[in-house]
Amino acid sequence: MTTTAAEQVPRLLALSTWLRGQVETTVDEVAREFGVSIDQAREDVRLLTMCEVPGQVGFYLLDVDFDALDAGVIRPSLDNAPTRPARFSPDEAVTLLVGLRVLAETSTGQTAAVVESARRKIAAAAGDHAAVADRFHLSVASGSPEVREAVARALAEHRSLALDYVDAQGRATQRTVDGLTTRVVDGYHYLEAWDLDRADRRSFRMDRIRVAAVLTRVALDHGDVERVPSWTRRLEQADQITLWVRRPAAWLVEYYPTTRIRPATAEDAARAGRAPSAGDLVVTLGVLDPSWLTGLLLRCGADLVLLEPREARQGALDRARATLALYRGTDSGPGPADEPAARVG
Repeated sequence: MTTTAAEQVPRLLALSTWLRGQVETTVDEVAREFGVSIDQAREDVRLLTMCEVPGQVGFYLLDVDFDALDAGVIRPSLDNAPTRPARFSPDEAVTLLVGLRVLAETSTGQTAAVVESARRKIAAAAGDHAAVADRFHLSVASGSPEVREAVARALAEHRSLALDYVDAQGRATQRTVDGLTTRVVDGYHYLEAWDLDRADRRSFRMDRIRVAAVLTRVALDHGDVERVPSWTRRLEQADQITLWVRRPAAWLVEYYPTTRIRPATAEDAARAGRAPSAGDLVVTLGVLDPSWLTGLLLRCGADLVLLEPREARQGALDRARATLALYRGTDSGPGPADEPAARVG
């Protein structure tokens, strides 16, 4: 797994604080807690041992038993870590309070207690500025406390999970999975897991897990699976498309991670060649596979129009023309078959 300095620095700061509460832990546990590979976790720990405490030359953020670290065990000593009270500007305090409120919606157990404790302390220190944080309304769609607790326990104890899951179409399935990590994307809390029934990696929206039961079965080590970026992470780097969406197809904004959603205007409807109606949306989202976009356009028909980039609709046009040609018992080609096919997004 690649990592950037922008990702690593805040992770290292969080890791130094997290290790403060540990008498002994493992590299595996750090990797699981911070959603990184085992090699990256070991590298992070080693890097902390080389970071000097600001203003205290010769004193480092972390000291460990390196022989134990080579064996995957971390026995942290943080005697030299900064113990001075942190100083935050009002803007920094408000930002932290908003972030902690979001984090509280996805936390359970000891983590939730730590989050709440930190929130109370920062709110008290921020004084009147703390009220500003209440003006920001950010929320995360997560699972019930029982589901979050079961997922956290399964990840901590390396156990498999039995899920009662309902997808966006209301279809209920029972899945047996080995959890890998959890992450928040676009306001939704996801469980990244190895689906034992599908023999592949899957993402499950936590708010759609009706029941999660921790099994006695020990979760398998899926090796390089954790090194492969999940589809939610890869979507962040994917090509973006913009769609005009009519209400019957609006389910897709709940089903797929989106970059931007806004109400459609009359100008948007004109660009789409459709009459405007209440509830129309303009949606921007990432596309990893052009064939997926082709399927989506054909599936939603007149309720979905690709606004940008227009050339991305070619796959759907070709598929529609070929299908019409089959109906007519002819080879695909121009002519009357183009007329209905051209209505595709």
